[in-house]
Amino acid sequence: MKSDFSLYNHIDRKNVRNLFSERPLVLASWCRMIENVVVDFRLAADVYAGFQRMRRLGPVWPRYQKMAGTAQGIWIFGAQDATYPQTNHINFITLTPEDELMREWFLIVDHTTYSRALVARETTPLGTPQQDRLFEGVLIGERAMVKDIKTKLQDTLRT
Repeated sequence: MKSDFSLYNHIDRKNVRNLFSERPLVLASWCRMIENVVVDFRLAADVYAGFQRMRRLGPVWPRYQKMAGTAQGIWIFGAQDATYPQTNHINFITLTPEDELMREWFLIVDHTTYSRALVARETTPLGTPQQDRLFEGVLIGERAMVKDIKTKLQDTLRT
């Protein structure tokens, strides 16, 4: 993976309606809603999730294990500061401090009947207390745009 790759920089924010600036609790709530659609409807979706740090996966790990029961594949990105058991359909992508994705929070779900992409970039300095962190980003529901973002991420995984 290229360390200078950024999902956030690949979004044409001029042509997107759902721009936001939010704190982690709101982003986590939105992600939970998106993840629950995959679980509740047992979607065979492709799921890509950027947690910045693997330890942040801990509270939602049971939900990801449920999604793995039906997902085509799940790719989880983050710095290797926690480990989880090997689970079918879940792939871990280790990020380093040099990777642009370390500053981003993202969740991409691509399925023929449901596609969502939440892509955000942290605007606060590293080390900011959790309650003060702020992200700016976009929530996308148009399948063509979601597929385009997914393809760009897949392409960088191959390089």
